[in-house]
Amino acid sequence: MKLKYLFILVLAWLSSCQEVKSFIEFPDYFPQENRIYLDSVRKETVDLGEKLFFDPRLSKNDKISCATCHLPELAFTDGKKISQGFEGRFSKHNSSTLLNVGFLHSFMFDKGSHNIEIQPIIPLLDTNEMNMSLDALDEKFKLDATYQMLSMKTYGKPLNRRTITLALAAYMKSLIACTSRYDSFVSTGDSTILSSSEKRGMRLFFEKAQCNQCHIAPLFTDSEHHNLGLEDSKKGRLGVFANTLVLADRGRFKTPTLRNIEITFPYFHDGRVDNLEQVISYHLSPQRKTSDFIPVSLTPDEVQDLSAFLKTLTDKRYKKKSH
Repeated sequence: MKLKYLFILVLAWLSSCQEVKSFIEFPDYFPQENRIYLDSVRKETVDLGEKLFFDPRLSKNDKISCATCHLPELAFTDGKKISQGFEGRFSKHNSSTLLNVGFLHSFMFDKGSHNIEIQPIIPLLDTNEMNMSLDALDEKFKLDATYQMLSMKTYGKPLNRRTITLALAAYMKSLIACTSRYDSFVSTGDSTILSSSEKRGMRLFFEKAQCNQCHIAPLFTDSEHHNLGLEDSKKGRLGVFANTLVLADRGRFKTPTLRNIEITFPYFHDGRVDNLEQVISYHLSPQRKTSDFIPVSLTPDEVQDLSAFLKTLTDKRYKKKSH
């Protein structure tokens, strides 16, 4: 009888667990190894992170927030070639989208971080971005009753450098992009959702153009860093080499996601191109050949079809901001 009673209790517990709905929702065709990682994020943690994300007091001069360079209406980019932060100083790279970063294992164009909980510290301390110190960060919010109450409610401890970065990471994890027409096509199998040109572009993407080798669906990035021949090998931007000091990493930059690519112009790590069809042609130029990348040849019509497909990756919530 005791075993039977225990079995009933276990079934009841499993049933109750299945009824718990994760605050962060994403499709079944997204990477499922992140399910436990993201299911642990609670609403109150995300709410605290969101409040901090838009608070300019995270910067030394109380003028620069995370949202300064990651605007929600621009798919969490800023539309500039190179982002500007503290007193107008330029950052190192173009602003990357934060959508779906909770699924990635590497962050920033130059591989500056491997951990999403640590990543927020980098712009906070960067003298060109927010120019903050961790001691000053602790001190600035010490007497803020609202933040302290929210932190105690969320983490059971005062708001400090650690809870701030954890909350910011929780908010970033909640930024999911999965409502594009491509997603509708994948989830329903309804081929009428895409036009003939978009379907041709999709075939090119996964076959002839070989885009999927690095821009792997459904996230449309491999979260890795590659040299596409964009920089001079001696005078150009350093890329990953700046953090690894491995000579082969010079000129290697993060593979950006192609989700919302219609919105996140200008393109590349330095924003050198702002037109989608031009960036495809530029990317596939024979001059881009490196040990990491061999470009393919596409006709002008194929470039148009590929561009049409990439626009199906635009999340419906940001469509109004298309280029």
